[in-house]
Amino acid sequence: MRIKTKHTLLDIRVLFAAVVTLMLLADSKGIAALALAACVLHECGHIICLIVLGDYPYRITLSFFGMRIERRSKTGVSRKNEILIATVGPLVNFIIFAAFAAFDRFKIMAQANLLVGIFNSLPCLPLDGGSILFNA
Repeated sequence: MRIKTKHTLLDIRVLFAAVVTLMLLADSKGIAALALAACVLHECGHIICLIVLGDYPYRITLSFFGMRIERRSKTGVSRKNEILIATVGPLVNFIIFAAFAAFDRFKIMAQANLLVGIFNSLPCLPLDGGSILFNA
């Protein structure tokens, strides 16, 4: 499925949609929805940082293997800004974890964000930690 906005094409692959749908249907406790929300917040951090730095996503592809952002700028951004963009995603998750960890009602949301932040900080490509190491 493709959704076109003024600046960006959102491409949602069938396998991605199927897996997310099955996860949400099979999850009776709502943990999959919280994990999905943590992932969405993580990726929004990257996109907002990219826009703040003066670039826009040309295409966002959601596939079984994750999200891929193709940028409008063909020249890319500096290595320093690449590190910043890669850092912001996990940072958003860690901030949400810190904000919600003290409240029993939001403990699972806090834990989901902590896990997403830690996982994406692993030092291997294509994860954010690998991108940070690659550009350092």
